Amino acid sequence: MSESLSLFKKIDKNLGESIGLDINDPKFSYTIHDDEKADIEFSEETFGIYNLNESDSSWSPDQHNLEIEQIFKINNPRFLFGKYGVTSELNTLGFAVHYYSKTSNFQETKEIGVIRLEEQSNTFLFKENFPNSTLRGIIYFEFFIYLKESNEERIFQTNLIGMNLSEEPIDMYSILVDGDGSEFPIEEINEKGKSLWRITMNWTDVDTDTFDSSNVRLLLNRAHPVYNLLYNEKHRVNKYLLNEIMISAMSMIVQKVVLIDKEDINEDAMNSSGTIAQVVWYWISTFELNLDSLESINDSFHLKVDPFIGGLNND
Repeated sequence: MSESLSLFKKIDKNLGESIGLDINDPKFSYTIHDDEKADIEFSEETFGIYNLNESDSSWSPDQHNLEIEQIFKINNPRFLFGKYGVTSELNTLGFAVHYYSKTSNFQETKEIGVIRLEEQSNTFLFKENFPNSTLRGIIYFEFFIYLKESNEERIFQTNLIGMNLSEEPIDMYSILVDGDGSEFPIEEINEKGKSLWRITMNWTDVDTDTFDSSNVRLLLNRAHPVYNLLYNEKHRVNKYLLNEIMISAMSMIVQKVVLIDKEDINEDAMNSSGTIAQVVWYWISTFELNLDSLESINDSFHLKVDPFIGGLNND
């Protein structure tokens, strides 16, 4: 696997530790009657994937807004500046977020705050409100530090305004909306010498069998040597690994239903709430899947669900 070589200094793991970065989990809420707010609580570890409908069945993307709040703190911003930092002491950095969604058909980059040498610490509040009927499918969030103002150029430090200076995102996660099709039964197993993951598909009738752990299960193996890479790091490649597993699992389900079992899946499946047929139709219609072959189904999922292809570069 090849790695790209940057021509200028970026914020790597060591520098990230030096600046004393504290990141709070995002908080999600929405407005109900009489301007009263309701919080969406997550009872279990989310691993950077927030399934909103699964956590709060009362929240509807068509009927409710969604408000996100998240606090970031940089305790020692001075390490970002100077000879061993990413920019001159005379320059100014910015803290920003890029959020995007192929299925919701939008992308936006927004500044959250400014970082200067003379400040002892920085606390940033990311707060965004999405009106009702604006969110669909998967929405990705990536936070980064960039060069906002350049007054002095130094060797091995960029002078390009707007340049992303984060080797890896400061934080990154995704949210899933639309209950139909966004809830995936995932379980953990502990089997030494076995593969990192596998999927079980035990349904009899896609029109009546429900899309839950009794009929479909994605099994993640805790005993596998790279299991911890799925969750414990913030590097893009590790987030990509979990995303790739999800894409492969969904592809296999659609391939079995449509190509192997030759089931006729169409919009009528939306009348059979919670069934495998409904979920498969949701994926087919939402992600505009090409059902001609095994390869085309897999490629279609990547174009729509892979954040490093469809989510960011092709918008």
